[in-house]
Amino acid sequence: MKFSKEERGMWLKDWKQSGKSAWVYTKENGLDQQTFIRWTKAAASKLCFVEVSMWITTQTMNAPGMVR
Repeated sequence: MKFSKEERGMWLKDWKQSGKSAWVYTKENGLDQQTFIRWTKAAASKLCFVEVSMWITTQTMNAPGMVR
């Protein structure tokens, strides 16, 4: 059975929220284990990056352990 990108995302989100192992989750939901693992690897390879601005304050600069 083929699943759309949206359906795969739904399965992965539900699995993460379940707290179960991938093996248990696929067994309970009738999913092919190898296919599911492939989905998890594909999702992990599409990491998002967020740009972070650096604001350095006097308080940060004087923090204990701060290297200058």
